[in-house]
Amino acid sequence: MRLLFDVRFAQHQSRRGIGRYIFGLIDALRVDGRLKISLLEDRGATALDRSTIFVDELSAIDEDYFDFFCLPSYFPDNWANHEGRLGFLLPHQALRISRSVVGIGHDLIPDIFPDIYFSTRPDLHDLFRLGETIASQISSHTFCNSVTTATDFAKYAGCAPTALTVIYGGVDIAKWSAAHCYPPTENVVYVGGDEYRKNLDGAIAGFAAFKKIRPESRAKLIIIGNIHEPSRSRLDKLIEDLLLPPTDVSMTGFVDEHDLVRLVKSARMTVFPSLYEGLGLPILESLAAGVPCAASNVSSTAELVPPEHQFDPRDPRSIAKALDLLLHDENERSRSIAAGQELLSKVNWTRAASTMIETLLRIRVTDRQLKRSKSRRVAVFSCTPPDRSGIATNSAKVFGDADLFDLFTDVASPQDLSLRERETQKIAGRQVSLWPICAFDDLDEAERYDRAVYVLGNSHHNLPVLQALMNHKGNRAAKTVYLHDGRLENIWFWYCGRSLETMRTLFSMFYPLAQLKSCGTHNEFPDVGMRGIRPLILGAGIRHIVVNSERAKKAIEYDIACEFDVRVDIAHHTIDRIEANAIPPFSRRRDELIIGTFGIPDNIKGTDRVIAAVREINRSRPARLAIVGWRANEYACNCISPEDRNIVEIVDSPNDAELHRWMKAVDVAVQLRMIQYGESSGVLAQLVGVGKKPIASTNLIDPALADHTIAVDREIPPEQLAEEILNARHVIGTYDGLEKFSSASLGNWFASHFSTN
Repeated sequence: MRLLFDVRFAQHQSRRGIGRYIFGLIDALRVDGRLKISLLEDRGATALDRSTIFVDELSAIDEDYFDFFCLPSYFPDNWANHEGRLGFLLPHQALRISRSVVGIGHDLIPDIFPDIYFSTRPDLHDLFRLGETIASQISSHTFCNSVTTATDFAKYAGCAPTALTVIYGGVDIAKWSAAHCYPPTENVVYVGGDEYRKNLDGAIAGFAAFKKIRPESRAKLIIIGNIHEPSRSRLDKLIEDLLLPPTDVSMTGFVDEHDLVRLVKSARMTVFPSLYEGLGLPILESLAAGVPCAASNVSSTAELVPPEHQFDPRDPRSIAKALDLLLHDENERSRSIAAGQELLSKVNWTRAASTMIETLLRIRVTDRQLKRSKSRRVAVFSCTPPDRSGIATNSAKVFGDADLFDLFTDVASPQDLSLRERETQKIAGRQVSLWPICAFDDLDEAERYDRAVYVLGNSHHNLPVLQALMNHKGNRAAKTVYLHDGRLENIWFWYCGRSLETMRTLFSMFYPLAQLKSCGTHNEFPDVGMRGIRPLILGAGIRHIVVNSERAKKAIEYDIACEFDVRVDIAHHTIDRIEANAIPPFSRRRDELIIGTFGIPDNIKGTDRVIAAVREINRSRPARLAIVGWRANEYACNCISPEDRNIVEIVDSPNDAELHRWMKAVDVAVQLRMIQYGESSGVLAQLVGVGKKPIASTNLIDPALADHTIAVDREIPPEQLAEEILNARHVIGTYDGLEKFSSASLGNWFASHFSTN
């Protein structure tokens, strides 16, 4: 079994922290002998041994030569310095020659203290989100250095518990247990630094509290580790404020290995007041040296130290009590040393290596299964919640399954990515794999995808997706456009910087000039047979289009005029059962009939005709029309006459819950469309989903909804429409027979369709 271990950043930190952990693990794996290990390094670095492979040599190695490519960390310190962040962490050639990816999980500190770490480094959130997604979506297994770390990877990174194995780690027992004659001292040694989570302030405050209990004690606090300014000045002032004599606290700064061993082995005890640790190698080193150790009762430190030698890291009195116990109680000192030896018999490099190898042997399965972890997925580009777009909501439902899809969206900042992830998961009702669009090139280069699906509509929300499509001409993944509209002239207008002249120039490349000369504004383009499909086919190299209806397919075929080799498939619009709030959001007068029309109001959508019908109904009985949708106030101001204001209620920009509540509460819903260009009606599907049988114009009704709607002619006179509304007020809708059009079914259709095409 062959393993390619990436050591490109670990080599430069081999004496401390993660670097020391990685090389300790590699040495133990080699001693075990069941793995053949090669080390990956950047050209220019020193070859560590004859097994070293440089990145620029990977292209000469056969595909799948290695069983596993092992990442030393999902968040290397120097990752942020590389523009191609994902390409640096996951070289696509390394993935090509390896059957599967595994990684080492050390900690998720910024997730534990987001206000401390993400607020000071806005880029860190983006990096962590990317690393966590690699852990949960690309890596087939993660080896964690503690139970705490495994729990955090499941909680924050979304890793499946079955894909996590705790191996702990170890120390160089020979070095730390060697019988050197170091003169014993009364020192309390702290090994760490001034990072927030290390809680050095707590160590000093706890030591000061101990000195108040034992003023006669000759113990000194020795602080080993780098202390930066302004931390040094702040700590000096803290020592002064706590009335500690300066001679009682010593800050050594960074020390070499020899001095570190000497200071620890000669100490009376060590103390580790960390607020969070992934493992805590210095604790294992102290125990290996036979030096009693007190540590905080949180995170992994609580896994390494007996409960009686733990303390609350935020309580100086609790720390002082632990110091007093292990400095002066010989029985507790002996117990600490004995517990340490028992721990080290279980937590050591030999056992870590053996556990890792046995796990790798267990998860080494067929090539096809392994390939699934690094490729054979579907990338989906779409606007996402909280965008006020039906497409955003639909994509969250259809493509919000992290097991099947990676969903790429436009993000303005790391905070925006977090917001979109939360809102998308809320709608999807499950874990989603959400990525910024800018990350796609690296993932595609790593051959992660067979197919990329670009979800497009005609509104400006879809502009980033169209831009991505036009920029991805040379990518590996085959492209499919999933259209919610049969016309795209408005989104092309936005793509052209809202310049009609620029749009005219672009369209002249794909449509006859004679047609262009007749166009006055971009809204007139559809009337002369230019719906914006040809630029997708020729400009982006699209050969496959998916639409929501037979009518949309005909509209597209009309636009391309059978001149291009393009396959058009139909995947009907999603129709989900919707549980809406049953309490009406309005009060009604006696015998008042409440009619609703939903979506963006426009006379092209027959809003004026519905108002006229409600006006007609009011001749015989009280009736009111609720216009519920985005830009409803704008329509009311511009299009509703003063005499009609008393029969119309405006609900502008409702959220999904409000929209569905209104849909369920109205007596009759009416949706008309005067002109149809193949657009799908998400509103009609939602009305059926809440249990309505809406009135709709025949050109708007998908065949799947024929039995669940009341069809009327799009030019129906207001008097006849009023009669249809009165007849429909007691009609009850049903969802029966529509389960096959659910979001889950459509998501499965996309996944299965593209796994075989």
